[in-house]
Amino acid sequence: MKRSLLILLFALGAGWVWGQNTDSFTRDDRERMIRMEEKFESLQKQQELTNARIDEFKSDVNNRFGELQTFMYWGFGIFSMMMVLMGFVLWDRRSAITPLKRRTHRLEDALIEFAKTDPKIMEILKKAAIY
Repeated sequence: MKRSLLILLFALGAGWVWGQNTDSFTRDDRERMIRMEEKFESLQKQQELTNARIDEFKSDVNNRFGELQTFMYWGFGIFSMMMVLMGFVLWDRRSAITPLKRRTHRLEDALIEFAKTDPKIMEILKKAAIY
């Protein structure tokens, strides 16, 4: 009997102690939860603002990159056209000078032939280092 009474008292004491621990939230706990919810909401708002700023920054960078890419296309196009123009000028110069060179060589040959008969012309050609 003492034993069962002791077990009964122990069970009632344990129940009373466990009941104290399982009690619903206190007012302090509720206030803490409310403050935590407010802080959480403010953090969410800050995160949304930060995300909006990041999105704005991304779009700005994309726009600037697009402008830079367009500038590079124009620069490459103009540079390429200048190179093509310079190549054409050099090619055209060679094609324009070649007939002139042929004509000059024919004139030199004619002067050398004429210098064989005229000593004055031969002296002039020797001074000019042609003959």
